[in-house]
Amino acid sequence: MILLTLLGCLRGPVDHLTTQRVVPAALRVPDVDRVCRTGGALGYALVAVPRRTPHEALVIADTTAALCDEESARALELEALLHRREGRIEAVRDAMEAGRRVRRRAALRHASAFAHTTARWDWIGESCGRVKRDDQLTFLVGLMAGTLAMLDDKATGSEVGVPLDTLARVGRAARCVDSATWWEVPATFEAAAWTLVPGDAPEGVDPWDAIQDAARRGSAGGVRLGWALVAVLASNAGREAIVRTALSEAEASFASTPAPADWALLDAFARDLLQHEADMLGIREQGYRPAGLTLPEPSPPGPRADRRPVRRAHRRSLCRGALMRARSLLKPLVLSALAAFSTVASAASLCVYDPAGKAGDYHRLMEDFALEASSWGTPVEVRAYTDEETAARDFEAGQCDGVVATGVRLQRFNRFPSTVEAMGALPTYAHLKELLKTVTTSPAAAQKLAKDGRETVGFIPVGAVYLFVRDRNVASVPALAGKRIATMDYDKAAPAMVARVGAVMVPADLGTIGPKFNNGAVDAAYVSAPAYEPFELHRGLASSGGVLKSPLAQATLQVMVKSSAFPADFGAKSRTWFLGRFDHAVGLAQKAEGGIPAKYWVDIPAAESAGWADMFLDVRVKLRDEGAYDPTMLKVMRSIRCKMDAARAECAENRE
Repeated sequence: MILLTLLGCLRGPVDHLTTQRVVPAALRVPDVDRVCRTGGALGYALVAVPRRTPHEALVIADTTAALCDEESARALELEALLHRREGRIEAVRDAMEAGRRVRRRAALRHASAFAHTTARWDWIGESCGRVKRDDQLTFLVGLMAGTLAMLDDKATGSEVGVPLDTLARVGRAARCVDSATWWEVPATFEAAAWTLVPGDAPEGVDPWDAIQDAARRGSAGGVRLGWALVAVLASNAGREAIVRTALSEAEASFASTPAPADWALLDAFARDLLQHEADMLGIREQGYRPAGLTLPEPSPPGPRADRRPVRRAHRRSLCRGALMRARSLLKPLVLSALAAFSTVASAASLCVYDPAGKAGDYHRLMEDFALEASSWGTPVEVRAYTDEETAARDFEAGQCDGVVATGVRLQRFNRFPSTVEAMGALPTYAHLKELLKTVTTSPAAAQKLAKDGRETVGFIPVGAVYLFVRDRNVASVPALAGKRIATMDYDKAAPAMVARVGAVMVPADLGTIGPKFNNGAVDAAYVSAPAYEPFELHRGLASSGGVLKSPLAQATLQVMVKSSAFPADFGAKSRTWFLGRFDHAVGLAQKAEGGIPAKYWVDIPAAESAGWADMFLDVRVKLRDEGAYDPTMLKVMRSIRCKMDAARAECAENRE
């Protein structure tokens, strides 16, 4: 009550008191647990202050309160990993669910802190306003909160709904304070956004080199927060070599350079983050936490010491009968222990592409699949990739037993499953679901899904592909003539479509398609709705652009495995499991579609629909004849379209 009364009397000066007295004092305390509990208590008192919201004070209170949740979530993640090593599937699921709940609370608190940051400095992400020298530390804490809010929310399946453009906004805001003054922490935040948002980095700049350089400069002054962020982001992206570099260089810095007094708390937090990444590596490789941040090379087990007494022969004689009687009882236990051990030793590996890495929705779905596969007696290890081509190449080179990538990326292995993504072949999600039901239950389809020692064992819908245009009047096929269209350079369908409509193809990839559209280098680009927020495509749409509501194709992630690494029935079981997750996966895409403002959606005029259908059909037939599309799959999809709408003009023809 005394605190509430005091705060009520202070009103306006609360921010000044907090930033000038409370924050410096708290940041000198290298005890994360103590400070985070204080932050939680302080937050309740601050929200009781009437008249004026003390935004800066609440940035600190909410961020420090979330540190307790971060600590709990890390502990549960380690617990889940230990259970996984022991083959305790239900215990893994329980720890993962408990961790998800804690991450959600952390995301809420970090998001609140970032909201107070943007309320105090409302220009964040759009321009650079003034940040007083005394307020800059609070400003940076707020930017850190925004980054952590995004990562924590993604780990929960985006339950909190942190906007996906948060990281890009944080990266731009970090340029608004002098990086050298703050031990390169701002430069680290900016480069962090580059690693997470494809195409956000300046041309010619490697995001991972940039963030490591910034962390290295900061650690020279005793600030290791940069290396902690590097380790977390690299772990999320599956870049283990960079994680190990961060751990090694941070440990050397801890040993040689003390932290500045005002950074004691954040340095302790950085050590906790780094230790967690070291613990995860240690448990995964050795089964236990390492003593420090760097892991020793695993040593082969030596001979067991013989601790039996000298008269072991006599005892062996006495015990032989008892041992033989117990053998039948012990055998099941021994086999069970060996099975649990084999869960670790013989796990098949899947190279899983998800643009958001381990925090992504699809990586999380694959983690669930791995647990299900383990319950079938087929242990699976999921490896994160944020670069799709690298994942596909590693699979091709035998670095992993399976891969998860888009159908268009995997078309070089098998045309039959990749043709699911054919232009205009599946107008709605209902058509896609009907197709996947057919593929899952048909023995003939199962045979076509296996080729050259590889088998496609699952399909994950990732959203309909839409044409984003800078001029919403471009809603007909003739209107596309002469327009510059950004197209993925590895997509064989793109050149055929662009040539058919008389447009100009501009090669692009995931990292450049957003910037090219936003800066006007192209007039149109085709992507799924989940790209809208992180790529900030509203900038390219502006006031005159639009999104054509008729899908060009249905994008999927496809799970392809090396047949010899899995049991014979693994494919059928897996396809059934993924079909059962169809509605969940489509729900993710529809949620992203709902995030695009209604003003941008452009309905195709009825008079133009036939023109689009004819163009799609011409492209499919051309690519079939060129060997890019599988004719059997095209026939199956045509039958589904005509079954669902017999009045379609193509149903009276026989071109497919």
